[in-house]
Amino acid sequence: MRRSELMKRFGWSAWALVPVALLAFHFGPGKTLAAREIAATRFREASELERRAIDLQAEAYQAHVDTIELRRSAFLDGDVVDGGSEGDVETIEAGDRERIAYEAAATAWAAVADAYAQVEERLVDDDPRTIDRVRWSKARALVRSGAIWDGAVDLEALVVPRSEAPGDVELARAAREELATAHYFGARLLRMAGEPARVWRAEAI
Repeated sequence: MRRSELMKRFGWSAWALVPVALLAFHFGPGKTLAAREIAATRFREASELERRAIDLQAEAYQAHVDTIELRRSAFLDGDVVDGGSEGDVETIEAGDRERIAYEAAATAWAAVADAYAQVEERLVDDDPRTIDRVRWSKARALVRSGAIWDGAVDLEALVVPRSEAPGDVELARAAREELATAHYFGARLLRMAGEPARVWRAEAI
């Protein structure tokens, strides 16, 4: 066989192996790199959504404060009567604004939780501490979205630090704080739903 033909066959064989090498890379280290790249993109998206949710939460809280102030003023001025009054109507409208604001914030937090869940899915083989921090962010978003008990389940898995390292201890402390918040709001919802005291008080402990 002539040397030129041998080189052509060798060249073709080498190029034929390229797709195989690419697939091996994709399902091996390439798959990990791709997953991390997607996770990084999702993390940036989640962070942006989180900032928006925090702003909406602040607006909802301000609406709550405004409603309380209107009710206090109406009570002190004697505007709230059995037949209703202008002050009473204003208070009702303020309550509606508060409800709408909290619903918008809850929807935003649900989007944050979903975004962090996508990050978590793509970090299954990553550093456990990185996954823990993503899981904490997801759990906090779940609680604020209204999925309180789903968030609490994730938080309960994070309350014990992996080690005495400052970062691990701080994350565990943050998880305990968020879990306490989750139980408080869970108890409040149960009480508002008419559950007996023995039920909602147990949740508040």
